[in-house]
This record gives sequence, structure tokens and C-alpha cells, in this order.
Amino acid sequence: MYNSKNKFPGRADCSRFSADAGSGHTNNTNSVPSVSEKTCCCTAIESIRSLLRTRWWSHEVLCTNVTAQIATLFKVPIAGISLVKTEIAYGARFQNGKMSEGVRFSISTHSASLICRKYTPSIHYGKLNEQFPFLFGENNDDLKSLICMPLISNCGVILGIIYTADTEKRHFDRSDMSIMDILGWHVSLALERITSNKKELSSSNNPTLLPVFFSGLAHEVRNPLNAINALSSALLNDLGESSEYNHLIKLILQQTERISSLIQQLMMLGEPAVMISSSFDLIRDICRDVVNRWPEINGGTQLNVRFIESRTVSGTFKANSELLEFAVKELLRNALQHSKEGSEIIVDTGEIDEHFYIKIIDNGEGIPDEIRDRVFEPFFTTLKKRNGLGLSLVKRIADVHHGKVALYNNKYFRGATAEILFPVTIEVL
Repeated sequence: MYNSKNKFPGRADCSRFSADAGSGHTNNTNSVPSVSEKTCCCTAIESIRSLLRTRWWSHEVLCTNVTAQIATLFKVPIAGISLVKTEIAYGARFQNGKMSEGVRFSISTHSASLICRKYTPSIHYGKLNEQFPFLFGENNDDLKSLICMPLISNCGVILGIIYTADTEKRHFDRSDMSIMDILGWHVSLALERITSNKKELSSSNNPTLLPVFFSGLAHEVRNPLNAINALSSALLNDLGESSEYNHLIKLILQQTERISSLIQQLMMLGEPAVMISSSFDLIRDICRDVVNRWPEINGGTQLNVRFIESRTVSGTFKANSELLEFAVKELLRNALQHSKEGSEIIVDTGEIDEHFYIKIIDNGEGIPDEIRDRVFEPFFTTLKKRNGLGLSLVKRIADVHHGKVALYNNKYFRGATAEILFPVTIEVL
């Protein structure tokens, strides 16, 4: 645990590199900082400037970026951030060259208070996985030194911790303490801004504020992205297939295509949809068409689908066929990603309580309780290489149709069901 003999100053003293700071960890507190110490501090300042310049909209993106910055600054086997479960319940860790993230890296308020002092960085030596099993598992039995900093809100509430650990008994000096101290306080501010922004958006009198923002952002990004794509394609043609830069240009084109797809999705959030009076046949035809064309649009991947269709359905509803097709694709893709390969997926369509419905039923692992309320948030995802917009767009599509969407665990068998309801206009004869 932390050695009480090695006392460190508070935040103000630490960030000034005062002469009486860190007497237990440095041989000469009055010495001039070394070249490497100055370089480290300059790098840290640039990292913090980058953090301040960025307007973060997501706790998840902030966590991965902060973790990457800590890993770069300290060059240690493990670096991470753990947010408390009572607040956001999320975290990220960079370990042995690999970034991992998710709810499993969150921490309880009690555990955070055990590992960190209230307002300043803390240092620990020894068998860290035995001292802090809630942070390090048995596979981390080689860790010997740790420096961590609590993330404290303006009200004095612990939001989480940032930390870095080494397999050697590392000598954490004054610059290390200052970096963690300053970075910790600015990460705390960023977390509070994200929470505040989300509250403002959710409580706004204008419910279209967020969709309009995303759509406007997409339009602004599209033009320079098209220029990058066009110039890269021209460069590829000029250099030819034999160029040593060929693979790099192709990588640029692949990534611009990926961003272009994301932009199209963002634009869907804000653009008005043309609605046409349609019968239940539209839902049935779209579901069957998407399933039949799935191998064509997904690289030959075959679906194991069973249809359940109601035959006695009457009435009409206002619908946009393109949006409905997108919603069915996303719900099928979501079901596939959370099911074993080759598993049966049920597509159930019909009418209930004056609503047409589409149900996509899988037999995967189901929805964990801790993320159930967040599945429709923009950019929230538990999967790598996904942007987290799919289900939020499905919700947007349901809203446009004056309908409802829900994702819930199956009651009598494993897996989950995604359901969209569309209000029906009953024809009066």
C-alpha cells in the first residue's frame, strides 16, 4: 500500500514543482528538471491542450482517448480509466499494446476511495493484484508499482480514477505526479461537461436539436471528405499499381468510404422523411426482400431465418419504405452480431392493439442489465469496429413513424427481441 512516510503536496504545490514536494521520492528536490523531465512535461501539456480543445460528446470516446494519452506519456504495460458504477459505469484499459473497454472496467465508489486519496495522486508498491483485486486480476500478478489519481466533480463526488501500473518498482517522480494531477482534474471537467451536455439535450424544448446537430455536422464534413476521396483516387491512378505507396492510398480510400457511410447515417437523423399511406404488405415485402438480398449486400453471408406472418391484417399506416428497409437491416445485423454463427433468427410481423409490428428475435446471450437503458443512445456500442449509431437510427425511424421501438430479453428462452410498433389507421367502411 501507499507509504505514509512519503508524503506529497496538494494539487497546487504539485503542479508548481515546489522545492518541498516529493521528499520521499527524489534525492534532490532543489535540482533543475532534466531534459527528459522537460520533454515529458511538454508532451503532457500538449496532451492536456488536446483534451481541452476537444468537445467530447461521449464518455466512451473520452475514456479511450484519455487511456491512450496516459499510455503514451508513461510508456508502461498498463494504463487506464475506471468510472464509478453509480455514475457512468464504464472504463478503458490499455494493456500490452491492446485497448479494451466496457462496463467491466468500471469501479465502485468504495473501491475508488480505497485506492486513491481524495484530491491528490497516490503511489502504491507491492503485489498490486493482491492489494487491489477489484482493479487487477490474477493474470496481473507481475505488477509492482502504481500511480493513480481520483476524478473529482466540482461537488466533491468521486467520478472515477485514472491510473498507470508497471511490472518494475518504478520511481514515480514529481513530473509524474504533476502529469497525473493536472490530467485528472481536466478529465473530471470533461466528464462533467459531457453529463451537462446530455442533460441539456434531453431537457431541451426542441426535441430535434440533436438530430439537426448531427445532420449539420455531416453536411460540413461531406465536402472535404469527397475532396480527399477524389484526390486519393487520382493519385492512385497516376502512381499505378506498382507504387510503394499503393497500399497506403487504398487504406485512405477504405477509411474515407467508412466515414462516408457514417455521414449518410448521421444525415438520416436530421433530414425530413416523405411519408406515404401504406398497407401491411409493405412491411412484409420489405422484410422478405432484405432477407433474400442479404448475401448480396453482406459479402455472401447466409441467413437462417424463419418467418412468422399474420394473414388477416387490415388498415394502413404512414411509412417511408427506405427508412423501414434500413431499420430491418440494422435489427437483423444486431441480432446476427449477438448470436452464434448459423443460429436461427425469427422475423415476426403482424398486428396487435391497432399497431403493425416487426419483431426480430434471436437466441443469443441477451442484453446485460447494466446497458439495457443505453442501447438506443447515439454512439453507444459494446462491439469493436461499430460506430454505435445503428440502434439510435432505428429509434429515430420509429419516432418519424410515430411509433415505438423496444429491445428486451426473451421470457421463455434465451436471446433478445427487437420490436417496432407502427400506429394503424383503421379503414371505416
